[in-house]
Amino acid sequence: MPALAYIERLKRKEKKSKGEISFLRDKRVTTFQKILCTAKTSHPKLQVLLRIVEEQLSNKEDSLIIIFVQYRDTINTVLETLEKGEIKALRFVGQANRENEKGMSQKHQTEALETFRNRRVNVLVASSVAEEGLDIPKVDLVIFYEPVPSEIRAIQRRGRTGRSAMGKVIILIADGTKDEAYYFAEIAREKKMRNFVRWLGRRVG
Repeated sequence: MPALAYIERLKRKEKKSKGEISFLRDKRVTTFQKILCTAKTSHPKLQVLLRIVEEQLSNKEDSLIIIFVQYRDTINTVLETLEKGEIKALRFVGQANRENEKGMSQKHQTEALETFRNRRVNVLVASSVAEEGLDIPKVDLVIFYEPVPSEIRAIQRRGRTGRSAMGKVIILIADGTKDEAYYFAEIAREKKMRNFVRWLGRRVG
């Protein structure tokens, strides 16, 4: 669980700011942590995600799938879920280190992409680093674990699909959460951008 991982990571941090110390001492945070630790169920998205990946691989065994995830803590949770489902997946993040978690060197990124490209692993669980600028093969399925409010990032992610045939994009949205706001914000911004491009095309033409 990302929230629990964040609290535990903050506790392990050697030099804490006054705000971080105050946060950790807050009784509400302590209670929240206990609830997370004793929770027996995971986020329903994880089981939906697992089912989607299993179905894709069942229909096309050599499928290449990218799962885009916003937070590194969530990437680890997704990887654990896929592992329990006996699906081989690779973590793919940027080079920057985050507190108690190392990034991936350029060498390790290249090795991971080569493994993915050769289909020794079918699934890449990636942060935003996979959106642009890297030699990632076209894939059969792109999954957004959560929507992104940026129309540019959404278009870049969708651009990873489709090789000889049309690829698919699936966006996971949890009802009654910020997922819905992000999704509709991205749709509105993308529509506005496309209208502007058409207007500009008419002006230039």
